[in-house]
Amino acid sequence: MTKRLFVAGDVHDDRESLKAFTNYAQSQEADSILFCGDFSLRPYTAASLQDLIESENVKRFIDSKRQHNETIIKDMKSILDSSGIPYHVIPGNYDPDISGVFGENDLHGRTMNHNGINIFGYGGADAYPEQIQLMVKLGEIVNFDHNELYDLLKTGNPDIAIMTEKHGYTGSL
Repeated sequence: MTKRLFVAGDVHDDRESLKAFTNYAQSQEADSILFCGDFSLRPYTAASLQDLIESENVKRFIDSKRQHNETIIKDMKSILDSSGIPYHVIPGNYDPDISGVFGENDLHGRTMNHNGINIFGYGGADAYPEQIQLMVKLGEIVNFDHNELYDLLKTGNPDIAIMTEKHGYTGSL
C-alpha cells in the first residue's frame, strides 16, 4: 500500500534541487516518486546555437543538442536511481523523448499499476516558450496530442492521471 507518494517537476537543469527533493523523500520514507517533466532548461548550448547560425548545419546542431540534453537527463536519472525509491517520469514541454534514458520508468502514454492503483502519465506540450520554438520546429520536443490523450484516458480508465503542460486546451473530457 502506498502511504507516501512524492510528486515533483520543473527542475530545469537544477540537479541540486532534484537531489534535495530525493533526500527529503528518503527522509520521509517515500514509497514512490512521480516526476512531472521539465528536466531540461537549456536543451542546447550557446556554442552549438552560434555554430548553427554561422554554419547553418542543422544536423550538427541537432546531434550536439541531443548529446548535451542526454547528459542532463542521464544526470537526473542517476539522482532518481540513487534515491532507492521507485519512480516514474513523464516529459515536460522542455523535454525530448525521454524513454531511451528512462525506459520502463517513463510513464508517457501508458498506465501502470502501483499497489492496486492504475496511474496514467502523459507529457509534452502544445505551446512553448520562445526559447524552445527552434526545438519544436526541429521535432525535438514531445508533442501533446489532445486526441491521443483523450483516447488513452477513455480506454485506460485510470484511477490517477498525471499530465504536464496541456497549454491551449479549452475542451472537456
